[in-house]
Amino acid sequence: MIKGTENIPVGDLIARRVPFIIPKYQRGYAWRKKEEIEDFISDIEILYKLRLKHGQQMKKHFFGGLVSVDRFAANSATGRVFEVVDGQQRLATFLITMSLMEKALNGIAVQAKQVNDVDTESSADAHATQTRKNFLTYEEVDQGKLRERLRLRMSKVDHAYFENLLLTSTKNRPQQGQDSHRKIYDAHLAIEERLFQPIIDTDSLLTPSEKLQHLLTIRTCITDDCHVIFIVSDDRYEAYHLFTTLNDRGRSLGNGDLLRSTTLEMLEGHQVIQDGVEMKWYDILTVKDTDIDKFLHAYFISFAGQHAPRKDLFDYFRKKFFDYQVIPPKLGVTDLEAKSIEERIESMRVLSAIYRKISSGDWPYYSNPSTVDWDRDRLYRLIKILQHTLSIPLLLTIYDQLSEQDFTDVVLMLERFVFRYITIAGAHEGKVSSNSRS
Repeated sequence: MIKGTENIPVGDLIARRVPFIIPKYQRGYAWRKKEEIEDFISDIEILYKLRLKHGQQMKKHFFGGLVSVDRFAANSATGRVFEVVDGQQRLATFLITMSLMEKALNGIAVQAKQVNDVDTESSADAHATQTRKNFLTYEEVDQGKLRERLRLRMSKVDHAYFENLLLTSTKNRPQQGQDSHRKIYDAHLAIEERLFQPIIDTDSLLTPSEKLQHLLTIRTCITDDCHVIFIVSDDRYEAYHLFTTLNDRGRSLGNGDLLRSTTLEMLEGHQVIQDGVEMKWYDILTVKDTDIDKFLHAYFISFAGQHAPRKDLFDYFRKKFFDYQVIPPKLGVTDLEAKSIEERIESMRVLSAIYRKISSGDWPYYSNPSTVDWDRDRLYRLIKILQHTLSIPLLLTIYDQLSEQDFTDVVLMLERFVFRYITIAGAHEGKVSSNSRS
């Protein structure tokens, strides 16, 4: 049941609730630099300018809702954790900002020391320490030792990168293909450049003392002026439904993210399988949403033998491949069903990489191809020159079920047919698609 709902300043939320964790079924960090991050920065700038002009709070800004499940956690600092069902993006972005605040305050301390401003140096150091302890980290006893923990634990695919970026001075660029890491990096860079660099820049005409006051004003805008509606439940199933309701009013999840969330939720209680499936989804979802949808559609045709409406792709996909009933309060499937889910997603993981190769016209067999270059080049001509992408689901099936020689023979047959159909007859592949559906 819902334990409480409160309109709470962000500072109180982060300082009083320890720790927040992102469950496995949640997607990775998804806010984009030119959309949500731009809006976030603009909102803080408006609050900051009002504070500078009037010297006191003039406006409270509502940053949406945050839904969490209050769970018991043995041997933890507080005996509980708050599992974030909705609000990951806002919460992560606020912690990114607080991390940059701490680093900016440390930077002011260094500048003050260089000009022998002892009072400002001491004050900046103290505020940096306070920011880190109250709004960024907490301490927990682990195996007899006191360890510093980040107040928000992201999902497995993001946590190590997120923690390293926020708690160290290194700013490693994400590896290619890690989309959520790139978004975290872009958010970190944009917030630093817009909110903090103009103040701490060594070419600024402000003194270290004045810079410190400006930074503290921004911190107050975040901790006091930014508010969220914080909803806490002790019932995960109830929280899921509330999340669904709130999400309908915001940016909808992509089909890949929805399938990821659904399958990971089904695997509650199957820790090892769930961890493995989480990483498989990470491999599948390393491309744009539009490319994910194209793959899912091709995969559905390949294994179901029929088209799925693009508008209802998630529903068709779930009913065809993941039609398992999870009856509350039991949030999980049987051992046999869990294994079936794992095998299906492994198939999707393997074939998602093959789909990308075929879509690029690249030969999908990795080692010791038994075909000659001329035959392998036929695939490129079929997909990229003749642009016959309708054949991709069939080619996925051939790859999955038959041999490389069978794949070669089918490509040869398709290339000849399509060349004659499109080039000689002057027809369009759309007619083939229409006839195949009739």
